[in-house]
Amino acid sequence: MKKWFSLRLNKNEQGVALIEFAIAAPLLILLFMGIVEFGWLFNGWVTITGAAREGARIAVYIGEIDDKVVCEESIRSAVTNHATPTFSQDNVVTYINYPVLVKKNNNNSNPGQAKKADGVLVKATGKITPILGIFVSDDVVLTGEASMRVIID
Repeated sequence: MKKWFSLRLNKNEQGVALIEFAIAAPLLILLFMGIVEFGWLFNGWVTITGAAREGARIAVYIGEIDDKVVCEESIRSAVTNHATPTFSQDNVVTYINYPVLVKKNNNNSNPGQAKKADGVLVKATGKITPILGIFVSDDVVLTGEASMRVIID
């Protein structure tokens, strides 16, 4: 009787791998979905930070323009264009803060001295919708900021 029972156990080991896979597969799938979701949100953060950096670069480049409105429109346009592949245009908000925008020093008292501005700070905020929505169900608000020093000759 004992011999027959041990032979019977050895014959029924064929389905063990299938049962182990059935137990482990949901955990592996859940882990994979978490990696995909995290990667999507991290890509959104990198994109919005790059968009803020692009806006700061544009602000430094065109910092000599007298018209502040034109400068801000150019910065917002650069931020929105950079963030558009991941974010919709309606979901990107740009905050620009430049303490001092100074023109070139044109008076003759100190012709070689440049006026300096402290810098420009560009914050870009955007809403991103998770791909899967299992771990995070609502839209996620991501913020990136960049600051650059503005020196105008």
